[in-house]
Amino acid sequence: MGFYPEERDVPARLVCEDVLIRPIRASDAEADYQALISSREMLRVWDQSDWPADDFTIDENRAELAEHEADHQARTAFTFTVMDRAEQRCLGCVYLYALGPILEQLGVPAADRADVNEPEAYVTFWVRESEVAREFDRELLAELLRWFDAEWAFQRIALGTNTADVRQQSLFRDAGFAERWRAPVSGRDSAYLVYVRQVAEAPAHGSVA
Repeated sequence: MGFYPEERDVPARLVCEDVLIRPIRASDAEADYQALISSREMLRVWDQSDWPADDFTIDENRAELAEHEADHQARTAFTFTVMDRAEQRCLGCVYLYALGPILEQLGVPAADRADVNEPEAYVTFWVRESEVAREFDRELLAELLRWFDAEWAFQRIALGTNTADVRQQSLFRDAGFAERWRAPVSGRDSAYLVYVRQVAEAPAHGSVA
């Protein structure tokens, strides 16, 4: 069952000055694989797992991408590849899932997620490690947030990371997000973190400037 409104078209792509963000396909396996392998250690921190494994193959990656492609077509989850404009080099990936089921999977008590309604998105992303030095992850996050606000029908965007990924925590805070939920990572001394936009408090009526 899809989590995006049936009456709304799923935005097809985002064209930026230097990059193209579009739905991932199984045919992207080789370019995606090169990005994964070049960023292996960073991704293990980002994912809080042993993925991608030392013996991870292109064929295994192609199978994973085929699943993402099928989920995208079924509107149950959306995965986008971040490519250079020539679509030759993969620079990262963006994943969108329904927020409610993710919080349930993380073990967040029902009472603590009672304010979650559909459609709300849980978003994670990574960029190729070689691109971090030029602050591409910060640039990508800004582009994504503008895209979500302008073209997507989500009531709320939540950003996911973990306590080991200090850089993403900083990026999210700088973008005006604050930690809302926290859940332990099984078998690790870390926790998953879910951030939502901070809402500025309106000035009290009758206040004197």
